[in-house]
Amino acid sequence: MEIEKVIGFDGTIVRGLKCHPDGYHIVYAVGNMVVIEHTETRCQSFLQYNKDDCEYHKIRISCLDLSKSGIYIAVGTVNKSISQSDILIWCFADRTLYAKYSAHRIEVATLMFSCCDKYLYSIGGADDRLLICSSDELGYAGTSSGDIVIFNMNTCAHLTTVLRKTPFCCGLTQLSLNQATKEFIVGGGDGTLAREKMLEGKITSIVSRSGSTYEYFIGTDAGNVYKINFITAFKCSLAKTSHMSVVNDFCQPYGNSDLLVSGSHEQVRVWSMRECKELVRMTVPNHTCLVVHVLKDGSWSDSRIRAYYPESGQPMFLINNSYGSKVTALTATSSATGSSSSSKGGVSSSICKRVISGSNLGHVVIWNVPAICANMEFVYITDHVLLKQHRAPVTAVKIRTRNVLLEGRECCEEIDEIVSCSLDGTLILWDLSKKLPKTSIKTNHTMFKDLVFHPVCQQFVVATGSGGRLSYFDVVTTGSLMFQTDDCGVKCDINCLDVDCLGEFLVTGDDNKMVKIWRYGDGEMVFKGCGHSTPVSRVRFTPDRKNIISSGTDGSIFAWIFDPSILYPECQQKEGNKEVCGGDDGSRQLQQLQLQPAGGKLGQGDACHL
Repeated sequence: MEIEKVIGFDGTIVRGLKCHPDGYHIVYAVGNMVVIEHTETRCQSFLQYNKDDCEYHKIRISCLDLSKSGIYIAVGTVNKSISQSDILIWCFADRTLYAKYSAHRIEVATLMFSCCDKYLYSIGGADDRLLICSSDELGYAGTSSGDIVIFNMNTCAHLTTVLRKTPFCCGLTQLSLNQATKEFIVGGGDGTLAREKMLEGKITSIVSRSGSTYEYFIGTDAGNVYKINFITAFKCSLAKTSHMSVVNDFCQPYGNSDLLVSGSHEQVRVWSMRECKELVRMTVPNHTCLVVHVLKDGSWSDSRIRAYYPESGQPMFLINNSYGSKVTALTATSSATGSSSSSKGGVSSSICKRVISGSNLGHVVIWNVPAICANMEFVYITDHVLLKQHRAPVTAVKIRTRNVLLEGRECCEEIDEIVSCSLDGTLILWDLSKKLPKTSIKTNHTMFKDLVFHPVCQQFVVATGSGGRLSYFDVVTTGSLMFQTDDCGVKCDINCLDVDCLGEFLVTGDDNKMVKIWRYGDGEMVFKGCGHSTPVSRVRFTPDRKNIISSGTDGSIFAWIFDPSILYPECQQKEGNKEVCGGDDGSRQLQQLQLQPAGGKLGQGDACHL
């Protein structure tokens, strides 16, 4: 799969932000690839070595440099699975690989081009202790005491020390010399920039914008990139933002692929996917957002559920105690009686009637939202019903729906039933009208982490978790396991799962840092994407079915190009298979494939209806 755009910036890489001499492009690392971004149009291109190699996605970029002429980009890597790490050199103009070297063990700690572009310095990590370099004349170094040391690079002789009257409390972490004015621009570990400007996070990169003597880009380990102008009273603006801790969940409003809501440590953010730009941020200090739902209903690690108005980010309602110490799953219904809604599960704040949450102690709770919430008045919600069957954290809760024709238009009607799954290996279909379990399925070898209904045929649930398999269950009639995919020899946990709006494909994200596409009908993997350098925490199809969005535990968010026209011919009806047509509701025709159930092959005529 090809990556279309990325929300992210790895601010932990020291000097990991570079500005091209053309003055319009910045270069930085995300995951295991290099991003080249136009500062005005925000168009992105990506440099990724051997992306089809199943092993190469395990590497992580540890350092980065751009040659003084802007012709070459060099990156160093960390790869603990093999004895040597690579240095990759790319040509900026045509985005092609120019050279590859393997000289250091385990890690390349830092590297830098010489002023003439003729040589490249590289230093190995703690396990290597090897310096490979050429020499220029003068070197400048920032110290932990906040001073600047100037020395001769050829003789290693100390020349002078520039002392600061008031030292940085956490030392100097970045240093840049303005060649035109012969002034140093310095950044401290406490986020202090020269002239006492305070930024969020430790400063890890300072680069000047080519063609401008007074404009600089500043990168911090909080995932922020600032643009600072020293002429206009040290004016500072945010040029780029990103999460720097695990993105636990994200969602998109129904029918809107341009907006994305993400939840992470202390924050819920709203992004424009078209510009990869942050629009709104909601902050709750010292707590972590674990689950978000359409339109910014969020649950947190303090067992509270918070809802926000989408335009302003102002609070709508609050659920103070949702049982347990953490809310681990969340969804909402559009009516308390199952009346029809054209949102297909995309619940808007004005018609939200019930919020359903799962806790880390196995509770499933139904919260009744009063109508006053539609009048822009903040309320506290306490009216609820408690369901308790799970014995471990609830990892997903989904509402069962069905398609109906309403006034000649296909609409989605919610049924008074939900399905929940847990790390204890149970799947439960709940009857909300009776407040009792309708079907309960128990497995002995799988800790479920996510589940999805087929968007049309909602008799079946696909669930996944430990073991790297997809499990198909009939939760309505038989309450049994129907089919289980092979783990393809890779035994790693699948953390997240989603199905496209037509029910033809599944997408998963796993601990092996991979995003994979599977055919829904036979559970065969047809595509995979490498780009994340940390485990994938969440995946989703966009409502327009043009992209797949994935997030990693490092806070990065990737948008992958999804082209069903490439995959759909492989899903056409095979010889010997039949088709199951939708009912009178006009729903889309589904394929019926002969699947292999757990424990053996199907006998003649024992087809599984999916």
